[in-house]
Amino acid sequence: MKAIILAAGRGTRLNHYTADLPKGMLSFAGETLIERQIRLFNSIGINDIIIITGYKSEKIKYNNARYYKNVDYENTNMLESLFTAENEFNEEIIITYSDIVFEKSVLVGLSTLNDLIIVTVDKSWKNYWLARYDTVNNDTESLILKSDNTIKEIGEADVGEDKIEGRYVGLLKLSRKGLDILSQTYHKNKKSYWD
Repeated sequence: MKAIILAAGRGTRLNHYTADLPKGMLSFAGETLIERQIRLFNSIGINDIIIITGYKSEKIKYNNARYYKNVDYENTNMLESLFTAENEFNEEIIITYSDIVFEKSVLVGLSTLNDLIIVTVDKSWKNYWLARYDTVNNDTESLILKSDNTIKEIGEADVGEDKIEGRYVGLLKLSRKGLDILSQTYHKNKKSYWD
């Protein structure tokens, strides 16, 4: 199993802090967010770490990681960043945003589950959304779960609270077959809709 850390974006919402630094390089409890993630991955035996850079890529340098760069990070998104490393899609992969904080227990749980695509969802999202925005109706997207906790709907922007049963936190695991499905879907839709 390997890990991919998506660290290409600028982090415009954190502009005051990221004017000269990628958001994954911000400090948290004495280490950068990326350092923390690498340490946690290593602690559960995941040592093949790939970091996708873009904005201020020269500021991200760790000896125990390999790098890909989204040179067009300003005009693309996280999916395009991920696909700069498509040739790495040859075994199970855990993918994370570089600017999130998660506990080792979440990573252990995610790494031990077996399914095509496993998405980490926070069902207790409302309190921190209220703390962040003073409302739960800002910067939202739908996430509706079935009774077996599979995702029924995700990604509709600017929805009401009734269509949000949880928040995708930016941490997921894809099996080898899940990666194949993702690649096929990506290339089919890119060919059809890119322009």
